[in-house]
Amino acid sequence: MAALLGPLIGGGFNFVEQLIKAHKVNEWAKLVFSFVFSYLTTFSFVCGSALAAKTPVLISIGSGMVSGAVVVTYLFRRSPLTKDLFVALPAEEAAKEMDTNMQTLQRGK
Repeated sequence: MAALLGPLIGGGFNFVEQLIKAHKVNEWAKLVFSFVFSYLTTFSFVCGSALAAKTPVLISIGSGMVSGAVVVTYLFRRSPLTKDLFVALPAEEAAKEMDTNMQTLQRGK
């Protein structure tokens, strides 16, 4: 009887382990989607606003890139998935993020 239960219990543990791994992959996929969506939305808004105000093209694009990087850095620092990861940032990036009044949205279910 014990010989029959061994594989069953081992298989159950393996199934639970696979569920945990799948959950982590899903969480990372959501985080990456959040990064991409936030970056592109911020870039488009800042760059488009600057272009509409007749700011030179390169300055508009650069402003959008900087703003997008600040938003992604903010999300990176808030995520529990990235809690133990180390990254290197230019001092200007960290200062800009700390100086920014960031709004966050979370959709309900």
